[in-house]
Amino acid sequence: MHLLQLSLLVFCLVLCGCPDRAAAPPSAPDTIAHLQVKDGAGLLFSFYDNRAEMRTVDRIGEVAVTARTDVWVTDPRKHLPGDLIYVADLSTKGKPGYRVWVEPKGKWLDRVVPKVSVSEALAQNEPAPAPKAKKRVQRPRRRRRPKRRRPAQPASVAEPTAQPTATAQVFLFSTNWCPSCRAARAFFQQKGVPFKELDVERDPQAQQAYLALQQRFGLKRGVIPVIVVGERVFQGFSRPQIEAALATLARGG
Repeated sequence: MHLLQLSLLVFCLVLCGCPDRAAAPPSAPDTIAHLQVKDGAGLLFSFYDNRAEMRTVDRIGEVAVTARTDVWVTDPRKHLPGDLIYVADLSTKGKPGYRVWVEPKGKWLDRVVPKVSVSEALAQNEPAPAPKAKKRVQRPRRRRRPKRRRPAQPASVAEPTAQPTATAQVFLFSTNWCPSCRAARAFFQQKGVPFKELDVERDPQAQQAYLALQQRFGLKRGVIPVIVVGERVFQGFSRPQIEAALATLARGG
């Protein structure tokens, strides 16, 4: 009798089953890989020097002492998703090594780059104001026979120039063949966001401003569009990032 009850119990357990770990939905992959920071591992260290310009070196000792608490570490063998980057505190080395964490590149830039960098980079490439004409001393003239007046001509409206100005809030550095540029342009137009588009191929001054931003913020060469929202600089068009930056700008941040 006991043998029959035991057999029925085993049959019920097999029929009902237990939670199978293999059948359970897989957990989200761990995208924050461990990174051991040391010299000779092929790592690159990016930081901002005392001139607010980005520098990239391959040895920890070459990082400026004043910038070692917030250093962008690049490992060519590891690629993080999206715009995430490795950041390390190289000022002190603990028992397991340097402290390393992962965060969006835009957040790191907001923390380490002076807020006036974008304005300065754009202002440096503004066209110089035209020199004021010297006033001439008016001399008395002889009275002449009054001429027949002609009907007044309507004043011509000057076309807006695509020159970067430091007072503008949103810039779109683009080309006419770039599909991401077209997507960004359509996004701003759809949202009713005032912006100034600068063609880096047709406008020499726009190209100079683009190169200044590229050097100041360590942007990849030849990658467009570059979008400036307030004091935030984005390379490429990511709608969620731009929407978040516009919301921050609207709040005065």
